[in-house]
Amino acid sequence: MTENVVFLEPGDERAQKIAKAMGSQTASDILQILGEGPKSLTDITERLNIPMNTAKYHVENLLDAGLIAVEQTKYSIKGREVKIYTLTNQLLVVAPRQTNV
Repeated sequence: MTENVVFLEPGDERAQKIAKAMGSQTASDILQILGEGPKSLTDITERLNIPMNTAKYHVENLLDAGLIAVEQTKYSIKGREVKIYTLTNQLLVVAPRQTNV
């Protein structure tokens, strides 16, 4: 199933990063696309029909929150670095410390 289970308390730093990242429909759409399989930033922008800067902003927030990861790095014909993003394999549980999970 999942590699690990991560328990977070409401208000801790990672929970706040996740809330920030997930506070947007665009971020949710990106997660849905990555649920189909690894994708590049270009793949994401084309699917969602959004500017590259918008996609990059949301991808960076999702990376910072640990919801996605860079699976691999390729190089384009022009020699530019192209990162391939994927979902992280984890189950996140946000609950108060005193809760018996």
